[in-house]
Amino acid sequence: MFNRDELNLILLSLTGFGSGFDLIAVVVFIGVAAIYMLAPVLGYESRRRGSLLIALYALVGFAGVTLVQMVLQWAIIAEIVEPELFGRGVRPLREGPGQMSILHLFSFATMKMFLFGAALIAFVVGLQRLRLRPPELPVEEKTADE
Repeated sequence: MFNRDELNLILLSLTGFGSGFDLIAVVVFIGVAAIYMLAPVLGYESRRRGSLLIALYALVGFAGVTLVQMVLQWAIIAEIVEPELFGRGVRPLREGPGQMSILHLFSFATMKMFLFGAALIAFVVGLQRLRLRPPELPVEEKTADE
């Protein structure tokens, strides 16, 4: 049914070179999450971290777009290998193998690039918005003599 060569297995397994989940995006997500969680511990106000949270949501959206991309790539490969796999209904390829694959490639690349750029911009804005907490002044105890 499927052409099981090594390249397709690597691309569809989401584990190797050329897979849907980019290693850079995973590293950035872990870094942004660590800074988001450690900012209050390091002495910054916890109420000014909204942009960091937006960056995390943009990276989660990046992962969602990647998941949809991988499902559509699977459908395109399945339709090329077995043309009547999806029956007579809506087909991922309108007019023969490969017609939508280039459009698919560039549209998902554009969406992923936009989400990753938005996440980086939100992260930088979030870092600029962080403010150190003012130091707590020592409270002098009143004695009974006063």
